[in-house]
Amino acid sequence: MDLFNQCLAQATPPAPPSPTELIQLFRDSHAQLTTSFNLFVGAISTIFALVGIFLGFVGIRTRQELQQTIQEIKLSVAEQVRSEVDRQIAAKVDEEIGHVKNMVGREAAIGRTTVEYVFVDGQPEQHPIEYKLLKARGFQMAPFNYDPNRPWPDSHVFVLDLVTPTLSPERKEALVAEVARKLTEQRRQGILVIYVKGRIEAVYGFPEDFNYILSNMRGTLIGAVVDAAQIAHSLRNQAM
Repeated sequence: MDLFNQCLAQATPPAPPSPTELIQLFRDSHAQLTTSFNLFVGAISTIFALVGIFLGFVGIRTRQELQQTIQEIKLSVAEQVRSEVDRQIAAKVDEEIGHVKNMVGREAAIGRTTVEYVFVDGQPEQHPIEYKLLKARGFQMAPFNYDPNRPWPDSHVFVLDLVTPTLSPERKEALVAEVARKLTEQRRQGILVIYVKGRIEAVYGFPEDFNYILSNMRGTLIGAVVDAAQIAHSLRNQAM
């Protein structure tokens, strides 16, 4: 009998919980789930806060590094601009110094240049205005009365004045050819400046190494003599 009762007890299922017990069970489960959910949300919030702090720190470092980089770029650009400005200023100064040196050299050459002003029809009572202008420019002027038999001095520049006297075209051509021949024969290193109005065919018969300059106006004569002086001094310096 006892054995029967034990078997019956084991085989009989337990009585189902009452509605009150079920409600309490649901309440307990909901409370546990709510607690777990709140803990999960809190953990996530903490992680997000830490990530935010980290990102903020990184952002601060990034902004600092960016500002430092920008400052370095500004300094680099400023240095490059300063270097370029200094280079351009130095180049401009060198250019101006070179210009001044050329001017000083040209003026020094003028002061050392002897200009033989050739009068082909006798020296007039008063020197022409061209002679006076060249003298005022600083040249060492020397009047030279033309004579076919007279030796030519070894001067720097010879100005053959064919404007002041009244000469025929044929006479002008003959004088130009004769003066060039004399200077070539006597191996004079001076530069011949031919002051004449109009065309001169005789120049086409000059030797290739004969140095001359044509001038047909008073305004260009001074410039021609200045150029001739520089050429004369350059040639003499090369010959030394």
